[in-house]
Amino acid sequence: MKIQLECTLGTCSPKLPCIACQRTFEVGRIRTLLCNDQGLIYGDVCPDCLESKAIGIQHKLKQRAVQQMSKYRKGECQHSIRAYRSALELLELAEAPLKLPSFWQWLLKKLEVLSQETQELENARLGLSKCECRSDLHIRFQDEETS
Repeated sequence: MKIQLECTLGTCSPKLPCIACQRTFEVGRIRTLLCNDQGLIYGDVCPDCLESKAIGIQHKLKQRAVQQMSKYRKGECQHSIRAYRSALELLELAEAPLKLPSFWQWLLKKLEVLSQETQELENARLGLSKCECRSDLHIRFQDEETS
């Protein structure tokens, strides 16, 4: 397991739930995604959970799994089989070794975000839109003779 850093897209919701603690948090310019080694994304991790390091994130995932399993046993879940599978998945995530991004990975991602924002500002200053212009198109007016 690893925390993968990604630039936040414009289509991303401004508030997302944390996979570890389930609290809703405001997404910054960089998303921190909990992924397996093959790149499958399980969810976002909030800044508070990131501060608790890998062991804190794993502990919170384990707590969520135990809570969901106890709800399953008590019959409090509407979709009990799905809740049980979800709890097992959380438990599996909690048991897997977790690798956090290094200082250099954070720095490179921040530079990437800065570069993108600088390019957007420059495009806005020059009056360029996000559309791609095609130079191979020829506009022909009605009064032009066809050749």
